[in-house]
Amino acid sequence: MTKSLLTVTILLFLTQAAISQNSDNTKSCYSDKPFNKEKVFTKMLHKPYFKGGHDSFVNFLMANINFQKLVDDLSQNERLYSDTARIKFIVSKDGILSDLSITLTKKKIFADEIARVIKKSSCNWVAGGTERLLNGWIQFDVYYLIDRQLNEVTTNVKVKEYDYADN
Repeated sequence: MTKSLLTVTILLFLTQAAISQNSDNTKSCYSDKPFNKEKVFTKMLHKPYFKGGHDSFVNFLMANINFQKLVDDLSQNERLYSDTARIKFIVSKDGILSDLSITLTKKKIFADEIARVIKKSSCNWVAGGTERLLNGWIQFDVYYLIDRQLNEVTTNVKVKEYDYADN
């Protein structure tokens, strides 16, 4: 009886550990497969948006970008580093992100980090539309600045949204 209780306890512990490792708090609403079902719109009365709006998205970026990884990539004599990422993707009417494109970045490490964070944000986007939800493109630029002085690092993130993805 004690042996089976111990076995059950160990199995429960291992199951919980496996669940917590797999969850990584990044439930995926992102698809690596290109979107090709229905028409994808660039002009809509209401464009796709991040739940909570612009400020919530900037806060999400600030909370989830691994700044230390980017700082560690700088050379010793680089005090200021700025970069821009032009981000474009589809938000389907079902809320699935796909066709992620990141351009304009100077460093691949920044592009990779932004891609990771956008995928992590995937369940927080709402489809746009007119009288009904539609599949739509969204495009914006993320401006990123690191200022490193002595032992202090400050970072700044700004987001410029475009009215339509074809701008």
